[in-house]
Amino acid sequence: ASVNIPPELLAIITSLSNTETLKALRLTNHMLCVFATSSLFSTISLYTDDKSCEAFESVITHTQLKEQVHKIRLNTVEVDYVSDVSN
Repeated sequence: ASVNIPPELLAIITSLSNTETLKALRLTNHMLCVFATSSLFSTISLYTDDKSCEAFESVITHTQLKEQVHKIRLNTVEVDYVSDVSN
């Protein structure tokens, strides 16, 4: 059975969800997939290794996913920022 949830509520739910939850929500139904994909791919973290660059290239060359990216974080330091601040 289909449940009618207002799009505004779906947007709030997905904006507050962590990565693993967003991945699971993408598999549930078309409407949740749309909102979860938007939240999941709105910010991309790019690292300096080849695997990260290949994943980024896959996203930006994908017809639908490239439209979701609004922010790219370039991480050039391997040390955890939080541990640096606390020392």
